[in-house]
Amino acid sequence: MSGFLIGPYTKQTTKLAIRYRLASMYAYHFFVEDGGLMSYATDLLDIWRRCGVFVDKILKGTKPGDIQ
Repeated sequence: MSGFLIGPYTKQTTKLAIRYRLASMYAYHFFVEDGGLMSYATDLLDIWRRCGVFVDKILKGTKPGDIQ
């Protein structure tokens, strides 16, 4: 994943893209928060919240195939 390699450098990466007038699209929203043009990925916190809901349903007896 690119986030692990350049994640610590989000500010520098976005500043360079802005400086050289490069349209930039990133995999994570935190690049946009640091000045990037746009991101295309889902919200990672939302994914974890939804996982918790699914785990709760499974532990309460719902079959995984029945979860929508």
